Amino acid sequence: MFWIYIVGLLEKAAKDCRDQGIGANDGEIKLWDQAVALYVGSGARHTGKGGYLLYSLANEECYRFGRCRKGETAPINEIIVNKFNGGQKYLQNGKCASVLKEVNDIKSLMTVPLIQAALRAMYALDVEDIHMESTQGEAAAYGSALLPLMSDCGIGNGATIYNNLFPGKKGSYEVVKAAFERCYDHLGITCRHVGGLINYSLTGYVKNAEACDGVQPVDGILVKLSNIGPLPSPTSSSSLKSSADSSRPKKQSASRDGVNIALIIGLSALCTFFFVLVVVALNRRKSSRDEREYTTDSVPLPAKEMLNNNEAVATKSEASAVIEETQTQDIAGGKEFIAEKNEIV
Repeated sequence: MFWIYIVGLLEKAAKDCRDQGIGANDGEIKLWDQAVALYVGSGARHTGKGGYLLYSLANEECYRFGRCRKGETAPINEIIVNKFNGGQKYLQNGKCASVLKEVNDIKSLMTVPLIQAALRAMYALDVEDIHMESTQGEAAAYGSALLPLMSDCGIGNGATIYNNLFPGKKGSYEVVKAAFERCYDHLGITCRHVGGLINYSLTGYVKNAEACDGVQPVDGILVKLSNIGPLPSPTSSSSLKSSADSSRPKKQSASRDGVNIALIIGLSALCTFFFVLVVVALNRRKSSRDEREYTTDSVPLPAKEMLNNNEAVATKSEASAVIEETQTQDIAGGKEFIAEKNEIV
């Protein structure tokens, strides 16, 4: 973290400061400028996007904790930048006591974005049950930066940070939040500096993550009730259910849409599978019927039928032979009758 290095540069500049008028602290001014560069970065970004240094972190956490509207500069940054400018002037004029006071104030105020980021990471780990490596890494990084400060506030407070924010630990958001709040006075900050974690629907603080001392979010952050519809009737369960559904994060709606799409795809695949089975069954049935017809046409007559035909043919031949024999006998008889008549005559 840059935090400890920035503090080191500021403290060295204050320690080496000489009360000898203008031009006596040129080296110390250079150290001071380096500290400012490490805090702000190459460009002051008001949205927090694209920046990775403490100035951008303060702007990002400011909105999440209800201390400024989206896109605005965090009040903490405005105070710190003013003190950076004031400390530089004090160094130029050799007012070393004033320089040391500015260093202590800057050091205290720079803990605010670290505490906010640590609380946000702890809430994700404990309440939202998000245990991605990036989330655990954030919690450990901010916890490491704050551990010496919290231990200086009390050994028990330092142990709380170590046992909850470091990897492999089962942390509790409420325990960590309580430890930080016990040390606000020791760190030189207030509940108004830190604020509380705003919920996703922008209607107020997250449960058990409110700002201490009753501090409320600044104007312009929370969504007014008139913008999200009338309040539900206390006697209408359906109205309560509708209001609860409308206040859920868009993430849940996207999840339901994904489930519906999956069901449609699954049903389509099932219908296609049954259609293919029906077509295959019909084709097999038709092939079986054609095969039976072909077999019936090509099979020769049974042996019994052939035998009956042969017997019929044989019977017909015998009948023809009997007729021919009868005719022959009739002709022979006729000739004998004629011969007898001739003898008589």
